[in-house]
Amino acid sequence: MKYAFENFIFDVDRNELFVDDELAHVEPQVCRLIELLIANNGNIVTRDEIQREIWDDRIVMPSVIDNRIRAARNVLNDDGKSQRLIKTFPNVGYKFVGEVVEHASDAKPEKDIEALPDLSNLENGVKFKNGWSRFKLASLAISVFAALIFIGIYLFIDRNPANPENENIVKSPRNSLSYTVAVLPFTTGVELDNKVGNAISHKTISALSRIKSLGVVSAQSSFQVDKTKLSTQGLARALEADFILDGIVTSDANSFNVTAQLVSAEEDKVVWSETFHKGKPEESRLIFETETAKKVTIKVANFLGSSISSEAKFLVDKDVFLKYQTGLDLLNSEKSEDMKQAIALFAEVVQKEPNFVPAYMYYSEAVDRALKISDWSRTDAIRDVSIYAEKVSMLSPDSPETYLTQGNLAKIRSDADKAVEYYDKALKKNPNFALGYFKKAKVLFTLYDLYEALYCFKKVLSLNPLSSDVVLNIAEVQFSLGNIEEAMRLTKRSLLWSPENLSALINAGRYELGIGHYDESLNYLNAARRLNRDNFDLQFNTYLLYNNLGLLDELNELIDNPGLKATVAALKGDAETAYKLTKLDPFSWTSPYVQYLLGDSRELYEMFVKMDLSNSIMTRKNSIPIDQTLDVVFMLDLFIMQNDDKSKALIERIGKDFDKKSVTDIKILEEFSAVAGYYSIIGKNEKALEVLDEANRQQMIFLSRLKVSPIFKNLREHPGFETRLKTMTENRDLVLSSLKQL
Repeated sequence: MKYAFENFIFDVDRNELFVDDELAHVEPQVCRLIELLIANNGNIVTRDEIQREIWDDRIVMPSVIDNRIRAARNVLNDDGKSQRLIKTFPNVGYKFVGEVVEHASDAKPEKDIEALPDLSNLENGVKFKNGWSRFKLASLAISVFAALIFIGIYLFIDRNPANPENENIVKSPRNSLSYTVAVLPFTTGVELDNKVGNAISHKTISALSRIKSLGVVSAQSSFQVDKTKLSTQGLARALEADFILDGIVTSDANSFNVTAQLVSAEEDKVVWSETFHKGKPEESRLIFETETAKKVTIKVANFLGSSISSEAKFLVDKDVFLKYQTGLDLLNSEKSEDMKQAIALFAEVVQKEPNFVPAYMYYSEAVDRALKISDWSRTDAIRDVSIYAEKVSMLSPDSPETYLTQGNLAKIRSDADKAVEYYDKALKKNPNFALGYFKKAKVLFTLYDLYEALYCFKKVLSLNPLSSDVVLNIAEVQFSLGNIEEAMRLTKRSLLWSPENLSALINAGRYELGIGHYDESLNYLNAARRLNRDNFDLQFNTYLLYNNLGLLDELNELIDNPGLKATVAALKGDAETAYKLTKLDPFSWTSPYVQYLLGDSRELYEMFVKMDLSNSIMTRKNSIPIDQTLDVVFMLDLFIMQNDDKSKALIERIGKDFDKKSVTDIKILEEFSAVAGYYSIIGKNEKALEVLDEANRQQMIFLSRLKVSPIFKNLREHPGFETRLKTMTENRDLVLSSLKQL
């Protein structure tokens, strides 16, 4: 069955959407949603029906359905305002309101015969066009007929008579070699068996991915789906796979046992299964994992039509693979030494196994993370990742791993738009690529595209529902959007899962500080300090807390980072110490910021210009992120100091957000500081004093900034300033009396 409407044709049998004669890339769930709405054309499809049909009655968050509706509208060039094709009925459901013409699968719409290419027999993309002569059509028919005869003869002949391993294997249900296989984790629920099963699955993915005639879903996707809640066909749709390879691992005192099975998604039945054994002792476990993965790979590859000898060398050496797995484990660490070790391990893997594509990608990922948590040189990072990006492009030019590596390189080079472009290419190749969505979301967050970043993070969470890291990133976006309660709820949920989650403790401390809960903020940061006092994010948020309370002298004992120490020295007016410390700081932003605090704004201004943040702010449709408002005001101050022509446009853009708010609408400490600073910069001191009065009423304290920061220079000269400063100092003393730790 085919549905034709406007310039679209939806092929139900193939689950494909054509737009103006071109096959559109549509995620499987979105495709099914479009089919469901069109099949019920003119009738309301309730949200409950959508949940039942698309998610097999699994419970999903309302926002997940909203996201799929939004994606369906996007691909149909529709939106929530016009609702040209998909109409919303609030709290009820959705109705497809387009004019639809139905056609049988083998028929073409009379009014638009060239909109539907016949791809069933023509591999090279030949399409019917108006103006084709009867001779050409006849020639095509003869060619297709000849091809069918050839295929029949080909299937009749035993393709691999010399391959003994094919003798006892049922022939593949389809003759094409272009299959996609998703390898699920081999697990049983016993910790040791799960470790063995996961290792076998990872090694099997590695081995299968080296067979050019097979497509293999990456572990980042296939390991995230919940196989207990989806049917085989549901798993296949989610992972866009033709076959699902699964297995069970058991062990007793004497041996390991693995039963593997290959399930055809099309027929929903087991098409191959076999059991493998290995005696203990446990020292032989690594050998067993490698041998089993190789045997499973050979059996599956032969079944799917690829002739693989039992002597084939396509698995990564077991010792090298162990280094690769260790590197993957270290990627989740927040310690700089662990990330450096991960970089070294991935470098060693690609040196010994130069064709192992995933290792190149994870090398680039480890370097990108090291830049945030260690003193890894950005210049060295760009040089090394450039070399690896070039190598992996030659090995596998059109793979998601290659595109993600290139995206990481663009991100390291601070080319955010190019990074997003590469991440999109990775996701087009693998729509279930969790790491791809995660990386794209992180970059979108830096570009202030918060709603799109939130969508991508939630997509990652749907693929990996137990990821505390993703939940924390969603909380971060919610905080930037001003949804403080939701940000705190998500962060505290992560702490329920893992009370010693360092990132969650630090973020909770920052959010509590943002709403003026200084005691709670201190408690969370102290808990984080007991876990890892050297963490930069911890030291930075400790700096923010003490800086706001005006306790600069106490900071030197709590922070070790030379850049933060330099900033404290600059705030205290100690230029000599500040400049000396900036030479020890590995991060490039400290020196320009210190110079700005000491009265020289040029270098920091040039940094903002290079990052093009002014255009990002002026062109964005949504409000400035709530935790970025202070940075934006600093940027405005710099542009005014440097007589930049964009100053007026920036004032107008920032004013759109700030002027529409009553002072009683401001609830976040950083925003109080930003709004008061903004009015001070543009000479509206009376308005700035109103903001300070409301800040004092809510006991929002930002003493050091108020006393020293250049954005308050005009306000400090106003006769009413000292009264507000005294009130804020008194509020600070009340807070200190309740904080015995200080």
